[in-house]
Amino acid sequence: MEVSLREVAFTCGRCGTPYRDGLLVGGYGRLVVRDASGRSPACADLLADPLVDLLASVQAERSALFARVEAAPTDVVAAFLLLCDPSPTGQPWDRDALPCCPACGAPPDRSERLDGLLRVDLPELRHDGLDALPRAEQRARAAAALRPAAAPPTA
Repeated sequence: MEVSLREVAFTCGRCGTPYRDGLLVGGYGRLVVRDASGRSPACADLLADPLVDLLASVQAERSALFARVEAAPTDVVAAFLLLCDPSPTGQPWDRDALPCCPACGAPPDRSERLDGLLRVDLPELRHDGLDALPRAEQRARAAAALRPAAAPPTA
């Protein structure tokens, strides 16, 4: 899928190598993520992906329960990423991961937005593993992904 990314100059936090990459400009309904290592970017069109419809349906069915227990469900994007197939390196997707240093693989410690745009063709996030399951199991996994995070214990 072709997307436009804002060009950003990064500086590696470990070795100091300068490098350039892109971050999502704010494409409505588009999601650009990297795996937890920051190496494998991918994207999704959340307005067209049927998994988002499944999550919305399950979330709507459970909303009355969440209101009664005063807990908010995990947001749909986080649930969506949990249900997608892992990255090519086998790692989970992380919407907050920054592009890692091409020299040593460490995350950046500095960044500066530039004026340019990068047009890149990224692979689409897939959920073939989920799609292969029976519909009832898909709904059960969607419900599990939408569960609210456990509240931290209070002292």
